[in-house]
Amino acid sequence: MLNSFSTMQSLAKYNNSLTSLYYLLGQTANTSNINTTLPITSMTSSNDGTIILISIYGLQNTKQGLWRSVNSGSTFTNVYTGKDNFVGISISTNNQYMFVCCQNIGRIYYSINSGVNWTVNNFGSNISSIVCDSTGQYVYASDFSSGNIYQSTNYGSSFSIISSASAGMNTNIINLVYIQSTNTILYTSSANGKVYTYKISQGTLSSYNPSSSYTNCSALACSLDGTKIYITYYGVSSNQLYYSLNSGTNWSNTTIASSINNFANVVCSPDGMYVYATSNNILYYSSNFGQSFNSRTLTSFTSINGTMNRNQSILYLSGSSGFSISK
Repeated sequence: MLNSFSTMQSLAKYNNSLTSLYYLLGQTANTSNINTTLPITSMTSSNDGTIILISIYGLQNTKQGLWRSVNSGSTFTNVYTGKDNFVGISISTNNQYMFVCCQNIGRIYYSINSGVNWTVNNFGSNISSIVCDSTGQYVYASDFSSGNIYQSTNYGSSFSIISSASAGMNTNIINLVYIQSTNTILYTSSANGKVYTYKISQGTLSSYNPSSSYTNCSALACSLDGTKIYITYYGVSSNQLYYSLNSGTNWSNTTIASSINNFANVVCSPDGMYVYATSNNILYYSSNFGQSFNSRTLTSFTSINGTMNRNQSILYLSGSSGFSISK
């Protein structure tokens, strides 16, 4: 699916209005029953895109929270109506196990029946990101405030610390990525600009410093095998994307745009060839492992974030105006 999107030929638009979220696929618009004016902060889907899970940040009424579609977005059902600040979602390959983390509090929600019912699990203080393995049995979460990495081996029902910050060197953790083939966690710190690699089986932590000039990491992405790594920074004088094509050993950088300085995030295709970075309402895209970029302005958005489904084959662009999906 990404091959057609990489040339920016096709976008299916989900438009978030005051009363509903419309599903547009270049044909007729089907009105769904989502009712929110607040931004979509995180979303993901099954490998084939049939099941979509969406979270809303800054909840103010019971018609928001977590929303699930089982028909590729034609309609959505409000599956949780709490008032937490959801920021991250991960689901297992078989779609049975789903996990959502909440910013500013130590809390995750997990479902063992494809999002029909949800259970809360309280731990940590500020859970900033969450990711699970393909089966959903192993789940990893990061605490932005403490720098701790948590692991669950029982589908999210309990967590324990497997890595702690040493002398504050790796606090402000964001963008947790799990590389299943090597049983490795990859993450970044918005405090020092480093990329950290934690090898779970060995219990060893190492770090890379892609840039000596920037510290405020905004996003991290990597190929499924972990060999291609991409990182962006927020609030810098020029839009630099740093990339490694050999698992972090060596780093290069590409200037995407000199006038934009607030990258929101970056995502990539399974092999790392196609890279997508967002800033305000502009999508930057590369088809050569981040070495050069083109851009497209999405006028219906004021700001956008890019997310992907479980196997990184479908790109979703979400923001305060709804979301778009590659096809």
